[in-house]
Amino acid sequence: MTAIAESKRVRDLQRLLEQLRALHEELFTLVDAKIAGMRRADVPALTECSAREIALIQRLTERESFRGQLMDAIGSEVGLPPRACRAMSVSQLAERLEGPQRDALQAAADQLRRVVMKVTQANRVCGAVSLELVHHLRWVMAAVRPRDEKPNGYAGNGTLVGSDRAAFLELVG
Repeated sequence: MTAIAESKRVRDLQRLLEQLRALHEELFTLVDAKIAGMRRADVPALTECSAREIALIQRLTERESFRGQLMDAIGSEVGLPPRACRAMSVSQLAERLEGPQRDALQAAADQLRRVVMKVTQANRVCGAVSLELVHHLRWVMAAVRPRDEKPNGYAGNGTLVGSDRAAFLELVG
């Protein structure tokens, strides 16, 4: 196993992981703001959060693409086949490093991992809140919908449907 001596590219990877951590912290803040907007039923705030989230995810995608390119460059320094280093975890790469570079890279990866786990948990909560909102809105729409005397069939969710009005409500609900 060939060890990588002090490398500028490894330092660049460490800085990139720190940038990814900062972007994920920003994403966590957005998800938290989205949940708060749902609680307040603040549609303009939700729209703004969604637009900011899309832009942030594009930046994250760009940075992740750059991370792959940087990993390929580091792999070529070590003599790995093309694109082999891209598939490696940071722990596997850190095994090939020496001294303080290994510790700094591992610390940056650990910080990023913690923030990503926090974002993942916040996204789960946001998804659960969204699902409960959809269930609530379906319940409200079912409560205010006029009842037909003779239903014509079943909707995709198993509820009885009747006339064209029910089809309209099915599109909205």
